[in-house]
Amino acid sequence: MQNLVFLHIRSSICLLLLLIFSKQSLLAQTNKTLLFKHLTQENGLSDPTVRALHLDKDGFLWIGTENGLNRFDGTNCIAYKKQSAKNNTSPGNYITKIIEDKEGSLIIGSQSNLVKYDKKTDAFSLYRFKLDKLKQNYYSFPFYIDNQDVLWVYLAGEVYKYHAKADKLVKITDYSNGFQFVNKPFYQELEQFISRGVKGIYINKIQGGKEISATDFFMSAEKSPVVSHIEDVYSQSDSTLWLAGDKGLIELNPKTKNFKIFELFNDKKFTGTA
Repeated sequence: MQNLVFLHIRSSICLLLLLIFSKQSLLAQTNKTLLFKHLTQENGLSDPTVRALHLDKDGFLWIGTENGLNRFDGTNCIAYKKQSAKNNTSPGNYITKIIEDKEGSLIIGSQSNLVKYDKKTDAFSLYRFKLDKLKQNYYSFPFYIDNQDVLWVYLAGEVYKYHAKADKLVKITDYSNGFQFVNKPFYQELEQFISRGVKGIYINKIQGGKEISATDFFMSAEKSPVVSHIEDVYSQSDSTLWLAGDKGLIELNPKTKNFKIFELFNDKKFTGTA
């Protein structure tokens, strides 16, 4: 499991819940052996620290690491690394997020820029924004495409909507610290997203494409009995959120603000990282 510690994918929270609550734990099945295939730098992976995963429509696994983008076809691993500052159409080497639009193109966030990858031409193109702070070397985290084909993306400290056809960037909020979580399929109207703060989370409510509220949880000792650094979020329902962080696993009811902390597994404390 240690090799999965940096994989920021929501499904790992479900796996963690299964390990904790299943009455027929896999650990109890003494007659069966779990087999894992480890993909390492010896197999072509550009870096062992994985920050983003995406399985595309063609069955390729895209792996974003702290030192390059990789494509794995089940046998071979191809690395896409930015070799120089002059090559500004490639994604930065520290990959933050990978999503896919309905045409099959990848939108890739990094600590340096935001790019689109066209699989048909095997080429990257850079998103070019008019704001001065987005001219070069900015952090990006694309996280949703709505029913109007509008891209929702975190850029250099703020969340925006980007209308590609009109080349228009609209600010939504600055209540965020670079990671957003949306647990609904793409191409629907976005009604809320969850943002990670320096500590805790914001629940950002959206109406008519605009933020109407941002409620914080677990951010400060003045407001909450528990302060936690949150790594990942899974929304089970409107009344149940699962938060993975340095306090373990937190079950939160955002409506009542009640929460429960699960910090022990087999009588040992654990940290939720994905």
